Amino acid sequence: MVCRGHRLDAQFKIAAPAGSDRNAVASLTGGKHIHPYGYPYVCGWILLFLSFATVSSSCQDVSNLQGQLDSHSRLAQEYQGEGRSDLAISEYQAMVTLDPKNVIAHGSLGVLLFNRGDCNGAAPELSAALQLQPVLLNVQALLGLCESRIGMKREAREDLETAFPNLQEDNIKLAAGEELLAIYSASGDLNKADAVKHELVVPSQGSAKEEGSESQRMGYAGDSACLSCHQQKSDSYLHTPHHLTSQLADHHSILGAFNDGANVLNIHTDALAAAGLSLSFKMEEKDGSKYETAVMGPSDNVQTLRKRIDIVIGSGVRGQTYLYWDGNALYQLPVSYWTDGQQWINSPGYIDGTANFARPIHPRCMECHASYMKSLPDGPIVNGYDPKSLVTGVSCETCHGPGANHIAKMQAPLPASPTRIGAGIVNPAKLPRDRQVDMCALCHNGIRGEEITPAFSYLPGEPLDKHVMPGPEPLPDHPEVHGNQVGLLQRSRCYLSSPKMSCSTCHDVHAPERAAASYSTKCLACHQWESCGISKKMGHKIVSDCIDCHMPVEPTKLIVSKTSGESVRATMRSHWIKVYSDTQKP
Repeated sequence: MVCRGHRLDAQFKIAAPAGSDRNAVASLTGGKHIHPYGYPYVCGWILLFLSFATVSSSCQDVSNLQGQLDSHSRLAQEYQGEGRSDLAISEYQAMVTLDPKNVIAHGSLGVLLFNRGDCNGAAPELSAALQLQPVLLNVQALLGLCESRIGMKREAREDLETAFPNLQEDNIKLAAGEELLAIYSASGDLNKADAVKHELVVPSQGSAKEEGSESQRMGYAGDSACLSCHQQKSDSYLHTPHHLTSQLADHHSILGAFNDGANVLNIHTDALAAAGLSLSFKMEEKDGSKYETAVMGPSDNVQTLRKRIDIVIGSGVRGQTYLYWDGNALYQLPVSYWTDGQQWINSPGYIDGTANFARPIHPRCMECHASYMKSLPDGPIVNGYDPKSLVTGVSCETCHGPGANHIAKMQAPLPASPTRIGAGIVNPAKLPRDRQVDMCALCHNGIRGEEITPAFSYLPGEPLDKHVMPGPEPLPDHPEVHGNQVGLLQRSRCYLSSPKMSCSTCHDVHAPERAAASYSTKCLACHQWESCGISKKMGHKIVSDCIDCHMPVEPTKLIVSKTSGESVRATMRSHWIKVYSDTQKP
């Protein structure tokens, strides 16, 4: 229900008016900052095009002072090029000491401190640069970001509102826009938040082609084409969490209640009370569609914002979250459904006490919750799709590859043969183990890094490393359990000692998931129950459940909802198969 983030490497410029001295360019190597819920913040290289301020000193000292400034500036740029930001900061600080009115020194120092996450240190420097050259809108945007993060919300709002409409660089416009969205969403300015969201997405210049089904995607035939020959497996697969991981919204796919008394989520937080605000969400049905409506504000200025539920994400085993279309852009709605307790909650990762309808859905998120969706060119947010191209759920061809060629070969008037039956299609069982596991790791290995190729490029049988960067090494002692089943399995002695063991050793993807304890029979195919350390204490009944001891259920740190101050946390079964000590068990 929460998708992995994407790094967005780019360049943006903090620019002065035309005519600035090109010798005053400071090339600043910024860090890559990723929003904790998956959105790209300011990252990549930052270039400052600023004019040196006039040096105020006596004539005989000008040459000497300018020489010192040039020397510090040159060293600062060299250190930045080497990634030695601490030394670069020292050089800019020396420049500020020599010349307190030096715009380049204040601005560069502020950006470097910002990229280090030191907003308390960055804000005064950015403010000084802005006072010296008020036209520096990118500097003002960064100042607004700093002010917001150190609790100066009123000042942040003023600076961001001034800068945001005129920002040109995608990265800083995205960061400033998301911060402004958060401020509006927390203060009840729902209509202003919606307007900022629209500014972040530029309508596609290309026309959306009619790609209404998988069969219109090159080489793909769609699930319906598999039914005639694979009826039994197809019928069974329709009821699996994989197939149901995304669905179009209707009365059957949405599990949450819409009847009076069960369709309202009231939010109570200290921050809302202190600001004199109320916030509630109402799940409503109108003209055959279902909606989420936020109601927020002080009693004398209540605002509402309503969006239709268009797509359901999640099979419902743990819960569901919901998406809505706004033109060609796709967003997550702020309220989700939690199966345990049959309750409405804030969508995981959302800030409690806000009404944010602007969380964009990135292609990599959809790659693990759908079979295909065509991306379109768009603006700062990577969020533009052809809605008609959406193929919901994980389809047959996600694991078997494009099937049109296979169908054509099977329909040709030729005699049947074992070679012909398998022609033109991938049979995962015949792939090497690493390639079998790669198919699952595309979505079930959360430690992997950024994608190399566009979403929906991976084909079964290909090495996953060509599409998604391998995860970091070494792995932590206790890796995150959510979405990391493959990474944990690969640390298990069972996996390392069994060359043929793969995910399908236990899981039949064509059938609904079985009760966890039933997989104990898989363990006993290799292990003798008498060898278990507690077999003498428990006796033969130990054979009924190896799983809960050796693959315990653990809370995830990623799927967490905070609603009215209460945390709801998903639990997932660890796939690190081992003997857990009492202190290691959750």
